[in-house]
Amino acid sequence: MAESSNVRRVKPYPFKGQLKDVRGAYPGQILKLTLQGLMIEVGGSSVQPGDKVEVSFTTPVLNGAVILAGVVVKIYNQLTGGSQAVTAGGAVGSVGGGSTIHLIEVHYKSVPPDSMSRIAHFLESTGQAKRG
Repeated sequence: MAESSNVRRVKPYPFKGQLKDVRGAYPGQILKLTLQGLMIEVGGSSVQPGDKVEVSFTTPVLNGAVILAGVVVKIYNQLTGGSQAVTAGGAVGSVGGGSTIHLIEVHYKSVPPDSMSRIAHFLESTGQAKRG
């Protein structure tokens, strides 16, 4: 009789990543990964749509290091804690100790073949892409 082993499934997201632009590097969490792009959540970034960025991360469980160049497509801002204030120029800021979390959508522009292979393998192993 064969022994049954307990395989524990882990959630693929979020996992640690880093976003870099000309102003600096921002640690964050990868919330979604596809063959075309990704969503990364960071705090304190000042990137704008159209900005070129570099994203690096290691895929969970498979431990595949990925570095890629991309372009920011969309940014979703969320204020946490404190309250928000609108300046005379229309800018929204946080008052009273709050902070802003940025959810940034990045589309790939240049991905080395080994990094794209690691992304594809991760997506296949988590059931997000068909094996093929």
